Amino acid sequence: TPAHRALSNLIDYDADHPHLKSMLRLLEEASLGTAAEIELRFALHKALNDAKQYEAAFTQLEHGNSLKKKMIGYSVENEEELFSYLKKIFARPTPVASSDLPFRPIFIVGLPRSGSTVTERILCGAPGVTGAGELQYPTTAMFNLLKQMQTEGQSEFTEAHAQALRDALGKAMQSHADEAPVVIDKMPLNFRWVGGLLAAFPEARIVYTTRPARDMAWSLYKVGLQGSGNGFIYDMDDIIRYQTLADDLMQHWMTLFPDQIYRVDYDQLTREPEKNIRPLVDFCKLEWSEDCLHPENQKSAIRTASSQQARKPIYHRSTPDWLPYESYLTTAFEQLDQLDI
Repeated sequence: TPAHRALSNLIDYDADHPHLKSMLRLLEEASLGTAAEIELRFALHKALNDAKQYEAAFTQLEHGNSLKKKMIGYSVENEEELFSYLKKIFARPTPVASSDLPFRPIFIVGLPRSGSTVTERILCGAPGVTGAGELQYPTTAMFNLLKQMQTEGQSEFTEAHAQALRDALGKAMQSHADEAPVVIDKMPLNFRWVGGLLAAFPEARIVYTTRPARDMAWSLYKVGLQGSGNGFIYDMDDIIRYQTLADDLMQHWMTLFPDQIYRVDYDQLTREPEKNIRPLVDFCKLEWSEDCLHPENQKSAIRTASSQQARKPIYHRSTPDWLPYESYLTTAFEQLDQLDI
């Protein structure tokens, strides 16, 4: 069934497509394990959506997400504790590290599905920039550092912590630099570690990608990412709570580091590309190139869920893709509207 899902992403279905019928039969007749059933239901959502059978498509999506949340045992309360702890440790700008590195980092952060892949490819159009993809090093290093601080009863992030982080991440990221003077890490959930990253790399730039809240929530709910690292995306209530937490933490970082964080509104970027891309390139202290306007021409591999979209020229979707499902999302959208995020 991972094969069925992979195939579903390559097919434009109508109601009579043989693969759609084959997947429906498999769901009814086969004794599937949970992981296989999850993949099949996400594949069926995509196929039924193509066929404009929206009620059936939403049912498959609900089942797939519910099964995935139950399988990974996610709880958003753990995130709330972490975010609160980060705001305490980084209640004010901390001492920073300093040592020579052969590259300067740019971190593209935000929620998954917020435009980070396209943004990375835009910046890679500038001379001297290499995209390293989504690196795990900052998350591993920050978790270890926070655990050490808690064990030792430390409540402040010190210059020694910043230097240790710089030494570890500098060495790890250099292996992805290909001798370029600027390296981009586009792991979205690095937004959690902005305080530590800017202490370790005061020369870094943070690019914060955002989308309208409804577009963001729906894109997360329908994507069905692999693994368990984004556990909040399988339940609409969890998505809304996580969006709220992320927005609050990013507001905190932008208050502390107003000159080092640049917010990209992906909706506005796709409406008026050059008007929005030029100031982004300037903020990142990069040399302008017309290639920045054509991210579809970048040759590097894309290993994220947005691979098909990122290979196309920048375009603005005139009608939101949640529109056929709006009646199923009324409660969630009302919550988002009240939160004003």
